[in-house]
Amino acid sequence: MKFPPSDAVRDALILALKTDENPAVRIVAVEGLARIATAGKDSTALDALRAKAGDERENGYVRVQAAQALSRLEL
Repeated sequence: MKFPPSDAVRDALILALKTDENPAVRIVAVEGLARIATAGKDSTALDALRAKAGDERENGYVRVQAAQALSRLEL
């Protein structure tokens, strides 16, 4: 399911990225935030991705996905 970029969708994805216990959900949140950041140059979405990529408490795969999303966005 795809949703148009909006503050509400972005905020829901950030909440999932920060709080959901399932790494698969957090990865989907990373992907959604990357799309939002690309579509609208959303600095809040970028900040959330940067925070997750640098979070040493996070699952390694989720961190890598966030870092890769950032590298594609910040060329």
